[in-house]
Amino acid sequence: TATAPFVFTRAILEVTTDIFIESGWNWFSINAESDDMSLNNVLASIGSSAIYIKNQDNYADYYDGFGWWGFLENFSNAEMYKLNALNDANIAFTGMAVDPASVNISLETGWNWIGYTPQGAMDLNTALASIGDIGVYIKNQDDYADYYSGFGWWGYLEMLVPYEGYMLNT
Repeated sequence: TATAPFVFTRAILEVTTDIFIESGWNWFSINAESDDMSLNNVLASIGSSAIYIKNQDNYADYYDGFGWWGFLENFSNAEMYKLNALNDANIAFTGMAVDPASVNISLETGWNWIGYTPQGAMDLNTALASIGDIGVYIKNQDDYADYYSGFGWWGYLEMLVPYEGYMLNT
């Protein structure tokens, strides 16, 4: 008897971000990707609620009736962003779940603004195990942790979670 060939297929997981933005400054990252990672597409759900966004190197301003304009044009899953909002809003962006293994986050000596790509929370020591002892200090918008050689990370920041942005000092 003839049998059909067995074919492996990879399930494609579509996700929608649920990033609450409050009035003032917000640190965040995006763990979804699409063919259009432009600021105007990813931030479409917040409309004119925000006025300014920056990553570690560039920025953009929001112009009502036009959209985002500046040297920062597209999101990268590897980076953290700071967004200045006038009003509370919610970033609801639909894309494909990021494969964390496919995102290379380059670290330089000093401060690095890094994103968090997994879809679930992870213990800080596990999440940063691959950097060994080059880390000195990490913080999100509210908490921090220090690295102690022979012990690991310790501080008020204990978990890395989706949608948060982090500043890592190496």
